[in-house]
Amino acid sequence: MLNNAEIAMIVLLILALVAVYFGVIRDSLMVKDRGHDSACIAKAALQVFFSICDRWDLSVEQEIKLLGSPTENEFSIWKENSTDIELGKVTLVRISHLMCIYHNLRTLLPDEEAANTWIKRENSGALFSGDSALNYLLNGDVFELKKLHQYLDNECL
Repeated sequence: MLNNAEIAMIVLLILALVAVYFGVIRDSLMVKDRGHDSACIAKAALQVFFSICDRWDLSVEQEIKLLGSPTENEFSIWKENSTDIELGKVTLVRISHLMCIYHNLRTLLPDEEAANTWIKRENSGALFSGDSALNYLLNGDVFELKKLHQYLDNECL
């Protein structure tokens, strides 16, 4: 179950993604461009991302790939939760899809352990061809994140 701070971060991130989508915030959310709010959005997004990765027991290499393969320096800054954070639109979209995937898994599989281990289990679903959802995501791009998000949305209906 998410605590109140994590829920607040998710709400803040969703608002930021809506703002990015409608062009209220430019493609790159930078502290120098948008002030304190952009830093908070980026920081919140990364806190949620790394929290999900911890629950899914992902390696650093897997985290880097899911974020879109940032440079080692960028990833280190993001992982340290620095105040000088810059996240592009695609990175925020990636994190948004991962948040929705996480949420859908928690909806479909109320048992926390089952929800958190599903991502690594072999899957006979149409998207996976017997492989795990994680491998499907790691071997793809942002479009695979979107497809898995949509796949799980349909399962929740």
